[in-house]
Amino acid sequence: MRDTGDYQPGLAAVILAAGFSSRMGRLKAALPIPSANGETTALARCISLFTVCGVEEIIVVTGHQAAAVAAIAQGKATVVHNAEYALGMYGSIQVGLRQARHRLGQRLRGCFLLPVDMPFIQAATARLLARELQNGVTLALPFFAGITGHPPLLAASLVDAILTQAEPPSGLQSLFTALQTEHPEQTRRVAVDDAAIHVDMDSPEDYRRALALFATN
Repeated sequence: MRDTGDYQPGLAAVILAAGFSSRMGRLKAALPIPSANGETTALARCISLFTVCGVEEIIVVTGHQAAAVAAIAQGKATVVHNAEYALGMYGSIQVGLRQARHRLGQRLRGCFLLPVDMPFIQAATARLLARELQNGVTLALPFFAGITGHPPLLAASLVDAILTQAEPPSGLQSLFTALQTEHPEQTRRVAVDDAAIHVDMDSPEDYRRALALFATN
C-alpha cells in the first residue's frame, strides 16, 4: 500500500525485467525473497520499494518470459513490453522512460531506474534521492562506501535527452559520466547508508549471498 503521507506526484520508476537471466538459470523476476508475510519475489519487492515511497507511476519493462513477469506485476504496476529486448538493456530503458513520459506527460518530474535483480534497496535511499529533484539536480546517484550505485534518479530533462538520442558507445553509463564531467553542478552523489545499492543477483551465488546479507531487512 502506498504511504499517502509520502506521495510523490510526477515521480516515476522503471523496473527493468526484460533480460534472459542466462547466468542465473531461472527467471530473476520470480526469484523467491523471504518477507514479513512469508515470501515474495524479486520483482514484487522492487515494486513495493517504490510503492511505499509514494512514487506515482511504476513501470515494469518485460522481454524474455514476458507473460510470467507480467503476471507478477499485474495490478501493482504498469507493464510495457520491449519487443527488441535481445538487443540489450538500453532499449528497455528507452521503452520504460517513453512509457513514463506517456503516462505522466508534462507532470513528469523524474524517473528512477532499477534492474529487477537489485530488490534490496532501502526505501530511505529512494526518499533521499527524490529530495534532490527539488534542488534542480538533473541526475542523482546513491553513494555508499566510496562507490555510486542503483537506482539512479533522472530528472525529466534527462529522460527526454535519452529518448531523443541513439545509444551511446558505452551505454547509459557513458552518458552519466559525460554529464558529471561537463555539468557537475547538475549531478549529485547522495550519501546513503545502504550497501544494497551495489548488490545485484546475476548468478545463483550472488542470489545466495544477497539473501544471507539482506533478506531479513
